[in-house]
Amino acid sequence: MQHQGIEFTVEKTRQRHVWRWVFWIGDQARTGLMRTPLEALAIRRTQTLIDRELKKRAQENAC
Repeated sequence: MQHQGIEFTVEKTRQRHVWRWVFWIGDQARTGLMRTPLEALAIRRTQTLIDRELKKRAQENAC
C-alpha cells in the first residue's frame, strides 16, 4: 500500500488483534506492532504514523 508516496505494509500476526506494520522512507524502515481488532484501523493508524514521521522530517530539514 502507499500513503503520501510512502510504501507501507500491515500484516496480521498469530496473536489475536495484533498487527505488524512496516513503512520505508528513503532507505530507512520503521517497524512496529499495534493492537486493534480491525485491519482498516491498523491501516489508518499506520498512515497516521507516516504523517507524523514526514512532519518531523520536514521540521528537521527546515532548521
